Amino acid sequence: EFVKLRCKPNDDRVINMKMRVAMIEDHSLLCTGIKNALAHKSDIQLVGEAATATDGLILLQETQPDVAIVDVGLPDFTGIELIQRFRASKHNRAETKFLILTGYID
Repeated sequence: EFVKLRCKPNDDRVINMKMRVAMIEDHSLLCTGIKNALAHKSDIQLVGEAATATDGLILLQETQPDVAIVDVGLPDFTGIELIQRFRASKHNRAETKFLILTGYID
């Protein structure tokens, strides 16, 4: 869905912008599937991807996405810790929303 911004308070004019999405996922097959699904959405822009929490933190700080898709089980530290570090960082200027992914093999 497009991100809608008002030009000024009480102004009916709206600017439509693409939703900016970052993906932090270490499983390449899942990453490919999500990228393919997002590629078919004209109102979504994938701004970057990372396979580790360390690289993901840098990605979030540099791109300030609207939404971040984050795997819980990343190789260096958890996705939950990544989100906590990002929210606590001085680089957190965006109101990024997080979609948490996890998998379980029985």
